[in-house]
Amino acid sequence: MTATLFTGPGRVVQFLWGARLQNTFTFGYPLAVDEPRFWRQVRKGSEQQIFNTLAESWTTARDYFATTKGRWFQLSLWAGHAGFQAFLDWCTAGNSFAFVPDAVNAPLFNLPGCLLLDPFDNPSVGIEPDGSQQITITFRNPTYDLGLAWR
Repeated sequence: MTATLFTGPGRVVQFLWGARLQNTFTFGYPLAVDEPRFWRQVRKGSEQQIFNTLAESWTTARDYFATTKGRWFQLSLWAGHAGFQAFLDWCTAGNSFAFVPDAVNAPLFNLPGCLLLDPFDNPSVGIEPDGSQQITITFRNPTYDLGLAWR
C-alpha cells in the first residue's frame, strides 16, 4: 500500500516497509520532515582504557542514528492500513524498514535495515495549529551513515 500527498517545496522523504518493502509512506508537501539530527555511536563492546597519560581503545563497530519530526499529518494519513500509525505498528514489532532520504532526486537510493527506537510504547503525538498531528521519531542503522545519506 502507498500513502502519498502532493510533492511541493522541501525534501521528499520516504519510508519503505513491509515484508518485501511493498508499503511506502511518502513525506511530500504538505507533510514535512523537520529538525533532522544525525549522529553515530560506538557499539556496545567497544572499550577505552586509560593508563596514566596513555589511552588504548578499540571499537567493535558504530551505529548510525537519526531523529526527525514528522509534521502536518491529517487524520487520513495517520490512521488506516497504509497510514503512519500502521508504519509505527510494523516497526514496534521489531521489523526493519528502508529509509529513502531524497525520493525525488534519488528515488532508487535507500538505506535498508533501519530500526525504530522511539517512540516504542508511548508515542507522544503533538498537535499543529491546523489540528493535524506531529510526532518525533528516532531510528538507527547498523551499517549505513544516515547523515551522509541525507546530504
